Amino acid sequence: MTGLRFADAAEARSWLPAEHSLLVAVFSQVLRDIPDAARIVVAALSVIASSGLFAGPAHQRELERVKDHAVAAADLGDDPDLPSQTRHIRAWLAFIRGDPTATETDPREGIGRSRDGDDALTLYMSTRLLSVVLVDQGRRAEAVEYFAESEVVGGAPDDPNSPAYFLDEVARLFTALSSDRAEVDISAAEHVYEVGDRLRKEAAGR
Repeated sequence: MTGLRFADAAEARSWLPAEHSLLVAVFSQVLRDIPDAARIVVAALSVIASSGLFAGPAHQRELERVKDHAVAAADLGDDPDLPSQTRHIRAWLAFIRGDPTATETDPREGIGRSRDGDDALTLYMSTRLLSVVLVDQGRRAEAVEYFAESEVVGGAPDDPNSPAYFLDEVARLFTALSSDRAEVDISAAEHVYEVGDRLRKEAAGR
């Protein structure tokens, strides 16, 4: 069975908002009735959360309900990586809506879980996000520590197998999908990269 294919970025941008409510309903049913399929839902939520293409507070609330179910399902499942992945998604959505408390709590717990596992990508993304949140709270010394950890696990940005390379590709996709849509606020993503550039210099100079 082949997946859905889009002719171009414009078609993809139009499809997601139009089918948002249906997707959320399907995700909720899968999490409720097919716990073993939680990873599929998590993967889809990752795409939606990183796309920035969900529009308006109503869609945001729908996503928040699903992400809470996903965290609960991940905690009950056997996949050791899912709990940290679902927490990172929830943290990113909290960061987008400007909730620093939620943004700090989930990455801290997820980072602790990721350090004991093999999911370098989630550890990289969560340490990077937490470092930005800490800078915004004026806790720069602690932020540099987490950012330095993200640099260690991130690997070389020009290595196609590294978390840093993957996240850069995600950023490029996000920009391609949303840059010409006035209703999409990309300021949160821009802020992460701006703060990251400053922290990189500080972490390198320690």
